[in-house]
Amino acid sequence: MAIGYVVPDMTRLWTAAVLLLTISAGCDGGTGKQQASATPGGSGVKGIATVDAGCPVLEDASACPRVPLHARIVAVWAGTTKRAATVETNLDGAFQMTLMPGAYQLEGETLTGAPYPAATPVLVNVRENEFAQVMVVFDSGVRAPGGN
Repeated sequence: MAIGYVVPDMTRLWTAAVLLLTISAGCDGGTGKQQASATPGGSGVKGIATVDAGCPVLEDASACPRVPLHARIVAVWAGTTKRAATVETNLDGAFQMTLMPGAYQLEGETLTGAPYPAATPVLVNVRENEFAQVMVVFDSGVRAPGGN
């Protein structure tokens, strides 16, 4: 009796390899981080993160100018704590993330993990084949005398 081995069908092997690579390319390992490759067209959000310049001498805090903020933006499925995507803004505060259509809450985080500046969460509805325009507003925590 001869001992031999079975040569796998190469077509099936290549098909399985391509399928595995295709599936793993869209997988984020459970981190919720946005994948580098975005589909052309698609849907999601684009916007800018800003923070007040911290003007402690102004009587009217709303008169304090806003400046772009380099930060982390997290999209959470609305009504849950499940992260859908995470991106880092560029140095000018601009960001874009591809998301499936649906309702999300955008949360801003500092890159250092510091409590301030703190962002006000933004609710956004993403429609198919559209990018919703948003502004994520951070509060520096600096207050004018007699202010909040």
